[in-house]
Amino acid sequence: MQKETYTLYQLNEYIRRIIALNFSAPVWVTAEINQVSASRGHFYLTLIEKDDLEGIIAQSDAVLWAGRANALRPKLGTHPSTLLQEGMEVKLRVRPAFHERYGYKLTIEDIDLSFTLGSLEQKRQAILEQLRAEGLLGKNRKCPLPFIIKRIAVISAKTAAGFEDFMKQIEHNPYGYQYHIRLFESAMQGTEVEREMLAALKSIRNLKARFDLVVIIRGGGAKIDLAAFDNYNIAEMTANFPIPVLTGIGHEMDQSLLDLVVHTALKTPTAVAQFLIEYHLRRESDIIEIGTQIQHTSKYLLNQKNAELKHLQDTIGLYAGTLLKRKRENIDQMAENLPYFAKKMLLSARKDLNNAIALHRLLDKDSILKRGFSLTLKDGNIIKDTGELSSGDQIVTLLANGEIESKVIKKTSQKK
Repeated sequence: MQKETYTLYQLNEYIRRIIALNFSAPVWVTAEINQVSASRGHFYLTLIEKDDLEGIIAQSDAVLWAGRANALRPKLGTHPSTLLQEGMEVKLRVRPAFHERYGYKLTIEDIDLSFTLGSLEQKRQAILEQLRAEGLLGKNRKCPLPFIIKRIAVISAKTAAGFEDFMKQIEHNPYGYQYHIRLFESAMQGTEVEREMLAALKSIRNLKARFDLVVIIRGGGAKIDLAAFDNYNIAEMTANFPIPVLTGIGHEMDQSLLDLVVHTALKTPTAVAQFLIEYHLRRESDIIEIGTQIQHTSKYLLNQKNAELKHLQDTIGLYAGTLLKRKRENIDQMAENLPYFAKKMLLSARKDLNNAIALHRLLDKDSILKRGFSLTLKDGNIIKDTGELSSGDQIVTLLANGEIESKVIKKTSQKK
C-alpha cells in the first residue's frame, strides 16, 4: 500500500488552513517577552512561558506592525515600546497565523495595559520590600546638602523636554544665581535605562569631588513610563551614593522606587529647578540675617564699650585730679618740713662726725702709747701673737717716749 506523500508547500498550506479555520478571531494570550527588536516602527518579539521546574515550556514569535503600534498609542497613553521590553509580563490580543514560507507567527492587535501594570506592581512591591529590608529607603538623605550648591551633575536625555525646562528655569532665575551644570546622558525610558543610567551614576561617582549633588530628571509620561525607575540596581546605587541625589521624573501622583531612596524627590524637572533656586534664596536670606545680627551685635558692643570707655575716662579724670591734689599737698608739706628735717639731719651728721673724730683720736697710736701701752714690731710689722716670733729675732718696742731694740732670748706662750 503506497503511503500518501505531501510536498512541503502542501503540508504548510494545510497547516495554515487548519489554523485559519480554528482561529477565525483573535485571542488573548499571556506570556513573557524574552527578546524584542524594532525596525522601521515594527516590533519583533519572542514570547515564552516558563515553568518553575522545566524552565521554558512554550515559545513563539510575534510581531506588532508599525501602523497598529501607532493606533494603540492613544489607548495606552504611551508608545507600545514602553510595554514591549524584555522580561515584561504581557497580555496580548493576537491573531495566530501560519505562512507557507515564513512559518508560525502571532500578529499582535491589542495590549492589555492593566495586566502589565499589575505584573509590574507585584515586582515593584518585591523590590520595595528588599530595599526596606536592606535599609536603603531614604538612605541618601543622610548626605547633607552643602550650604551653597553650585556644581550639579544632571542625568537626563539631552533632547528631553524635561531637561530643557530645567535648564530654562535655572538659567533665567530672577535672582541671577549661577550654576555649573554638566549633563550625563542616559535613556529615560525603554530597555536601555538601566544600563545607561548605571553608567552615568558610575561616571559621576568617580568624579564626586567635582559635584555638589546629582539631579535625575525626565519629562512627563504615562504611569507605565515610571516602571524604568522601579529598578533595584538603580535604586541600590543611588541610595548608597556619596553625594545627595534629587529626582524630578515628571509624575504628579506616583512615586517610583528611585524617589524613595534619594535625598529629595520632586515631581517635575521644573520643581527641581525651583527647589534649587529657593534653597539658595533661603541661604541668601540666612546670610543677610546673620549679617544683620552681626551688625546689630557689633553696634551694641561698640556702644557698650564706648560707654565703658567714657566712664573709665571720667573715673581716671576724677582719680587723677584727686591724686594730683593729694601729691601736691604732700609736696607742700614736705617743703614746709624740709628746713626742719634738713637742720635735724645736719645736727645729727655733725654729732656723728664729732664722735668719729673723738674715736679716731682715742684710737691714735700716740694716744694709746701715752696711756701706758706699748707696741712690739718685727721688721716694721706689729706683733700680735708669740707664734710670730722665734728665738734670736730682733724686735723693736715702741713706748710713749722712745723705742727699745731687743733680741728674743726665750718666748713663752700663754695656754688657752
